[in-house]
Amino acid sequence: MSALLAAAVFIARPFMRLWASWRQQDLSWMPRPAGTPHAVADGPSADRVLIIGSGPAVGWGVASHDLALAGSLARALRTMTGRGVIVDVIANPEMTSANLAPIIGGARLSDYDAVVTTVGINDALAGTSPRVWRRNIRLALEIWRNRVAQGNLLLLVGTTSITSIPTFVGRGGWFADLLVRRLNEITDRLADPLPTARTLPLPAVPSPEGASGRHTPAHYAAWAAVIAHELAPALDLAFSEHDSVEGRRRTRAVDRMTSGIADAPELVKLLQGAQASLDKIVTMTAAAMNAPTALLTVLGPDRQWHVARYGIDLEGVPLEQSFCAIAVRNEETLIVPDAPHDPRFATNPLVTDVDGIRYYAGMPLQDPQGRYFGALCVIDSRPRNITTPSDLSVLRKLATAAQSTIWGAIFSDGGRVAHPGVPQDAPTSPVDLRRELLATPA
Repeated sequence: MSALLAAAVFIARPFMRLWASWRQQDLSWMPRPAGTPHAVADGPSADRVLIIGSGPAVGWGVASHDLALAGSLARALRTMTGRGVIVDVIANPEMTSANLAPIIGGARLSDYDAVVTTVGINDALAGTSPRVWRRNIRLALEIWRNRVAQGNLLLLVGTTSITSIPTFVGRGGWFADLLVRRLNEITDRLADPLPTARTLPLPAVPSPEGASGRHTPAHYAAWAAVIAHELAPALDLAFSEHDSVEGRRRTRAVDRMTSGIADAPELVKLLQGAQASLDKIVTMTAAAMNAPTALLTVLGPDRQWHVARYGIDLEGVPLEQSFCAIAVRNEETLIVPDAPHDPRFATNPLVTDVDGIRYYAGMPLQDPQGRYFGALCVIDSRPRNITTPSDLSVLRKLATAAQSTIWGAIFSDGGRVAHPGVPQDAPTSPVDLRRELLATPA
């Protein structure tokens, strides 16, 4: 049967590609996420997941990754594990199996507890032969096996039925479905011997809206539930095998930035184009956290820049005095209730000065390359014995807004960016602002 299918694919490939190209024109009008390829679900000791692929990973039909597969998966996993979840996305509508090995080879796998792939729809539509598919998937799995830490999981999500998408209903779609079944079978066989890789069939979601099959948040939530059901036990096991949260962090220590990023001056200059948005975010942060001072920092090899600040005129400090550098090195939120009684900071000039720092809360930020480059933080000259989960949730949401703005500045022309997550009429009353942020889904 496989030989007959291979021969049929060879004969039909030119017609398949023409048919698929014609049918894909129906997708040109459909919205897809244009913002930061990133989603967060609040919670302690966050698991990190990377989604790579086309098809469901792209987010056809919705305008943000929070409404697409990434956000749905983050929320589903948080419900199942009780921990926070951070999901990053590497998606391209044209991605094929040939792209998978280079992406896995170039990703910072040490940053993630699990990787989810959704490739196959373009291979089926283009008539990729089973032989080529086998070669591409085998190479991707070999790279994964050589690079991944024990306990991490690669979940290869199978391609759903092509004809379940109204755009591709027809004889061409029927033939592509025959190929999908064969490609999924090959993936199952190749992944089966690897203890750190699994496959998962993805069911077709019911009745996408419209003639072109526009997916809705409910469809992504259905897919995410299936994926989360497979991921959650593996994430729980990996988490339980670490002695502590600190031990969990150490497993991600490969390639960790410890002394600032070398191109910090260039990043600081680039972010000048997003100054208005960043200033608004730090002002909102100070108000929401009821703090006199808020900063957005970038760390260089020997200096901390304050690229946006509220309640302070200081443009920067030496790196050795930086609180944010500790948050960045740990890749975790840093809370310092009373700095003079913390041995890490007791002799810091920023602490020993008159009206020096007593309280600090900072959330590290990442650039699109996965490097931790700085933090969003608040500072107070009075100690605080309690930082509530609500405080952390507010700070995390504002840090996510800051990171999205920074990514937009990096990818935009000249850094001119307006972040949609910070409305122009955002409340400035601390009570109203906290209420709005806490009511916003993560």
